[in-house]
Amino acid sequence: MIIEYKHNTASEKEILDHLVNVAPYFVEDLTKRVDVEAYAKKLFSKAELEEAWVENDLIGLVAYYINESTCESFITNVSVSKEYIHQGIATQLLQSAKEYSIKKGMRKICLQVVNDDKLIKFYSNAGYTQNNSKSAPNEYYMEMLLNSGEE
Repeated sequence: MIIEYKHNTASEKEILDHLVNVAPYFVEDLTKRVDVEAYAKKLFSKAELEEAWVENDLIGLVAYYINESTCESFITNVSVSKEYIHQGIATQLLQSAKEYSIKKGMRKICLQVVNDDKLIKFYSNAGYTQNNSKSAPNEYYMEMLLNSGEE
C-alpha cells in the first residue's frame, strides 16, 4: 500500500465521500453536528486541504483556513478513514499543514478539541498546547506557535 500526500487536489465530491465515511468515528457523529454536504462545499471552496490518498481513495484529510490578517491558521477538520488509523497519517497531514502555514507567513495554528484525553494527548504529542479558554462547554482551544523563519 502506497500512501500519497497531496495539497488541494480533492474534488468536492471526494471530500463529501470522505466525510460521510469518517462521520461515525468522530467523538460525536459529524452528521449530527453539521450539514456534511454544506461543510464539504465550504471546505472545497475556502479551506486549504492536506490530503492522504491510497490509489484513488481520499483516506485522510486535514482542512484549515488561513487568516492573513491575524497570521493564524485554524484547523477545522482532522480525519482518517477507520482502516488507516494509527499509521501516522494524521500526524503527517498536520505536519504538512504546519509547513504550509509557515510558508504563508502564519505565526500560529489553532484548533478546537473535544475534552477527550486521547485527542488532547494526540495533539499535545503533535506540538499543540492547550489554551485554557473554552470554545464551548466541552471543547478547548489548542494552539501551536510557529516560527516563520527556520523551524
